[in-house]
Amino acid sequence: MNLYIDKLNLISLIDSRENKLYTDVLKLLKKQLDIFFNFSKEELKTDEKLMHWFMTFSDGVGEETINSFGNSFPDRPLKSNSHNDFDAKETSSIYLMDDEKSHVFKDSGSVLTGGVGEEIEIITRVFLRHDDYKFEKKFRIGGDEFGKWTDLNKFSLPMTEIIIVDPFILSNKNTDTDTMDINLIEFLKVLAIESNVKINLILVTHPDKMDWDYATLKTKVNHALKSVTGKKTNITLIRTKTEHDRSILTNYCRIYSGDTFNFWNSSGKKISKGREIAYSSLADIENEKMAEGFIADIQKTIIFLNKNNPDFIEGDKESRFLVF
Repeated sequence: MNLYIDKLNLISLIDSRENKLYTDVLKLLKKQLDIFFNFSKEELKTDEKLMHWFMTFSDGVGEETINSFGNSFPDRPLKSNSHNDFDAKETSSIYLMDDEKSHVFKDSGSVLTGGVGEEIEIITRVFLRHDDYKFEKKFRIGGDEFGKWTDLNKFSLPMTEIIIVDPFILSNKNTDTDTMDINLIEFLKVLAIESNVKINLILVTHPDKMDWDYATLKTKVNHALKSVTGKKTNITLIRTKTEHDRSILTNYCRIYSGDTFNFWNSSGKKISKGREIAYSSLADIENEKMAEGFIADIQKTIIFLNKNNPDFIEGDKESRFLVF
């Protein structure tokens, strides 16, 4: 994961060293993130505070971590749609910006963004609400922390992309209710709760396990997500028998389930045989590599279907993670 940081934001971060999470943030910067400084190395050398911090910070840090100085990304002034031309890596990065419009960019909910003074608050969100250097959060389905989808609201992050792989996500298991409305639709609203931009949703499922067609899916998802983001959603349905995973990928997180994401019925009763749902932050290098492998596998499926059965891919075919 990349971090783009302006000069005044770095100074503000240094001045936050009394914060109890400062040491963990510094460890994250050293061990996990690739750092792009939006100021020149000459500016660093002429600022005693910055130079002293950098000399201490860079001791033992590999060259690959500190990618470059003198960047100017993203373009200024910032706008609510500054993310529009971002690629996959850029929409999964952290931005600490000294810009009078940084709040406008932040309020779009597209990517993790903060202004001067918000550095610790924004960076530590990739710790998934832990007051510690941790990148995993697990919930027991039906347990004290997770008895309904909205219990997960506080773990959602800004986003532009969602990929869902679940062979049974469009299959009703109970006759008393539409479990997809109770689960898929409600979870999508939770995932998107911080976003105010158009989301690219990719849903990968089994062609023989579908009780909704694409038209119904599009209507339901657009209605649900527009109620949260205020925007229509780009929706793509991929039908394949090759996927057996139950996994969700967003800009900053991977979410795993055991047997399905259809957890509840209309009464709130647990209907899944699975025990846990797990969130993994992509700020951890190993988690990020696993996500890249996940994307590569879906891309292979797309290539195969385009060649052999193109009708098994329906919809808008918009994604920053995948190419159609």
